[in-house]
Amino acid sequence: TLETIRLALTQLSQPHQVSQANATLIAFEQSAEAWSILLQLLDEPLPMGAQTRYFAAITLHTKVQRDLFDQIPREQFPAFAQNLVQHLI
Repeated sequence: TLETIRLALTQLSQPHQVSQANATLIAFEQSAEAWSILLQLLDEPLPMGAQTRYFAAITLHTKVQRDLFDQIPREQFPAFAQNLVQHLI
């Protein structure tokens, strides 16, 4: 969920929780549900959301390169692209 990812991102700065946070984020990055949550993370308010937005942008970049054709049905590409562009501008 969105809250799980926010929590994992904050745990990255806590040495005793880095391993668990990293595992959570890696599993999230590989999931199909990550697409919608990443778009939500791009809307995090600045300046507090800067790290969250950075994570979302980098993860989206990776997912587009690696998972787009496997996780987004081809007929949904136009709507997905439009939604992504709206979040980026």
